[in-house]
Amino acid sequence: QPPRGVGRAARVLTVLGIDIGPDLCGVARVQVESIGRSRLTWSGLLSFEDVFEEVERAAVGLVAIECPEEVHQGLVRLRGAAALRSASQHIGDCKRIAGRVEGLLMARKLAYETTTARIWRAALCGRAAATDAQVKTALTLRCEMGKTNNHVRDAVGVAIWAGMRAGRERRTA
Repeated sequence: QPPRGVGRAARVLTVLGIDIGPDLCGVARVQVESIGRSRLTWSGLLSFEDVFEEVERAAVGLVAIECPEEVHQGLVRLRGAAALRSASQHIGDCKRIAGRVEGLLMARKLAYETTTARIWRAALCGRAAATDAQVKTALTLRCEMGKTNNHVRDAVGVAIWAGMRAGRERRTA
């Protein structure tokens, strides 16, 4: 057996990351290597109906879904109570869409993980409340992405998080 790190092939897991939105979802297909590098192979903004089609046709080993968990308090301070009601409705819509995607994944017997932005951002960025700029910096160190918007970046982030988590579980199993 060769020494650690010499002559060992990296295992690659293809993960479909989804950042759920009520109108458009950020979606990214990422190849996550067991040695920590990742490669973005496809990304885009899709309607949630198109997300279902992508899940059905994508040949991936794992699907990772970011679900919203809370209303951003900064939004409420800036825009008031009407913004709170609107944001709460937005989160409810996103949770319903995530539930439908989850149902499809269970019906197709596909492996999936769900998480929140706070969890994957803490793991990849070192801060649960990382800003979009901090997320971009952290992801750029792990994956060559080119120019993307924040929804696609979140889809890349949740995919890398899930792939790294799955890789750790395979190594310890």
